[in-house]
Amino acid sequence: MNAHTKLAFLTLAFLPIPLLPGRPVLAAPTFDELKIGISQEFENPNPVVMQMTATHYLYYMTARTLDTMDAKGKWVPMLAKKIPTLEDGTAKFTPDHKQIQSVWEIKDEAKWSDGHPVTCEDFDFARTVAMSPNVSVPDKESYEQVAKIEWDPATPKKCLFTFAKARWDFYQLGTFNALPKHLEEPIFKKYGGQKEGYEKNSNYVRHPEKDGLACGPYKVSEVVLGSHVSLIPNPYFYGEKPKFKRIVVKLIPNTGTFEANLRSGTIDMISSLGISFQQALALEKKVKVENLPFVVNTKPSLMYEHIDLNMNHPILKDPKVRKALVYGIDREEMVKALFEGKQEVALHYESPMSVWFTKDPKKITLYPYNRREAARLLDQAGWKMDRA
Repeated sequence: MNAHTKLAFLTLAFLPIPLLPGRPVLAAPTFDELKIGISQEFENPNPVVMQMTATHYLYYMTARTLDTMDAKGKWVPMLAKKIPTLEDGTAKFTPDHKQIQSVWEIKDEAKWSDGHPVTCEDFDFARTVAMSPNVSVPDKESYEQVAKIEWDPATPKKCLFTFAKARWDFYQLGTFNALPKHLEEPIFKKYGGQKEGYEKNSNYVRHPEKDGLACGPYKVSEVVLGSHVSLIPNPYFYGEKPKFKRIVVKLIPNTGTFEANLRSGTIDMISSLGISFQQALALEKKVKVENLPFVVNTKPSLMYEHIDLNMNHPILKDPKVRKALVYGIDREEMVKALFEGKQEVALHYESPMSVWFTKDPKKITLYPYNRREAARLLDQAGWKMDRA
């Protein structure tokens, strides 16, 4: 642990707040078009280079990874036929037990949006790009963890991943994104020797509407900087056919105008990158009072709000003082006051969605609000209340 520790004073935090359905009763809702409001601008949409949450929001509509975590916190296959395990032999340790290898088979019908198959080459190429010193990659560790990817040319969708170290989470590849090698490799060969040359000239930047950049249910059909991004169904998507014929993600930087845009029908839905939690609570009250045709949905997330304590501070070095601070704060009451009970107190950094979550007092120390215990600990630490 570094020079500070995390005490979860508040809650599992910032819950996504999508609002559905959109427009007032002016017309019956259809699946022709869905207009989503978002408050954050999009940046470089290249899957290996992207950083901002807004860009990831679009990526989830246009791409798929080998596996991902579902709404219940369970890892499930996406592009992969199944997730390899040690139990079934599709994952194993190397003879020296210093590395682990896993076999990933990509679904036969998985294709890019130009009909070209998604293969092991696309993941290996993405790793090559990510490891380049000339490419700015925010999540380099996702690619560094894999030492090499091998496959037999006769079975291009059967990939052998060898990890740099033997790690328990080898099957969690939700941030290891593929790149269409048949489209991006020529650009990388031409500009990869220049600092940031590849990411500035990638098809994702120069020609985002180009067929072949998507392997998810939708593909980009139009990009208007500072305004919107339009998406249409990917005809080669291997999964369930997309419901909407067109999705438009509209940029609305002023969060104060989201409600007006929703009421007027300019947008049908506010994304999780829209209004604040407090604004959502206020809108939910208006929906009930005015009987508006909207629904405010709150969803749990893996994040939590917390206060970090500087353990190098002479006062906070004493664990009795730190424990007293936690005992002395009524976190349950804070949650009710700030979030109207829609969020819950974080017992530790693991979300209730996580398989590692527990509230078993035999496994973790609980700190319920207890002013008397807080005072006792402070007395023991030498910080006695002056009762004179």
